[in-house]
Amino acid sequence: MPPRTAERPRARIEHAAHGRIRVRIAKGDRDPEEIERIRSHVAELDAVDEVHVNQRTGSILIHSSNGPKVRAGLQTVLDLAPFERQAETQVNALVAAVKLGDDRLKAASKGRVSLRWVVPAAFFTIGVRQLMNTGFTIGTVPWYVLLYYGADSFLKLYPEHAPATKQGVRSEPQ
Repeated sequence: MPPRTAERPRARIEHAAHGRIRVRIAKGDRDPEEIERIRSHVAELDAVDEVHVNQRTGSILIHSSNGPKVRAGLQTVLDLAPFERQAETQVNALVAAVKLGDDRLKAASKGRVSLRWVVPAAFFTIGVRQLMNTGFTIGTVPWYVLLYYGADSFLKLYPEHAPATKQGVRSEPQ
């Protein structure tokens, strides 16, 4: 990432979809004059159709038909953190949180229980409960869907129990 200068406030892309990009300006760079300067520079970029600014939250919503061109232009206006790195960081944080929860559950149960067992068991239990309450009718969440999720999550979390294929190789989780 390029070094931060007075002319390039820190920002990150919060969301990008077809036709829209939302950028969030860092809290320290949100004074009214700076936000207006950023808005006017972004509005002048090629391929930008509309720019909406929320001064309080530091949010800049950009409507455009050419996202890659706008992203390249934003790099010249802002000290912009890469979008892909943020998404990867969020996934890594979620995985770390699940692993921490699993470790705590294992420690509390002295190694007898883990999330690899609890998640499928919960789906099976809820599926059987739904079946007993509603019978074979299709309700909001049908019992057979919950039973399927229970079996599927068990086989993905314990691939060694997956049925062997015709070649004798077990199917791997995706």
